[in-house]
Amino acid sequence: MVLVEAARQMVLAVTEKYHIANDRKRKLNFITQSMDTYFHQFIFPLSVVVQYKIIEMKKVKNNNLISTACISFIQNNFIATEIIFKFSVLDAGFIAEKETFLAEKCIQSHLSIAHRVK
Repeated sequence: MVLVEAARQMVLAVTEKYHIANDRKRKLNFITQSMDTYFHQFIFPLSVVVQYKIIEMKKVKNNNLISTACISFIQNNFIATEIIFKFSVLDAGFIAEKETFLAEKCIQSHLSIAHRVK
């Protein structure tokens, strides 16, 4: 889990530093679509090289991003672990609206089921 969190932090840091304009950084949310983790060999608590590679990046409407990145953890000149992150960087207002809508829908569904059970 330490490697997964390190990869997630790498995605955030690299994307914020190199792919988002300074005036937009506080107005965005990161959404993880998928995360595939491949453990090729044991990794030990010794020196590790972390490599970040963009596989795909698309700028979409309103300067939002859709991206896929591969984070590799290299130890003793071998790739020990690879984590493929697919993620989006979207306007925080849009995400808040969508999240509110989905939360209300979930609550209504839950209350409807609870009412039928009685």
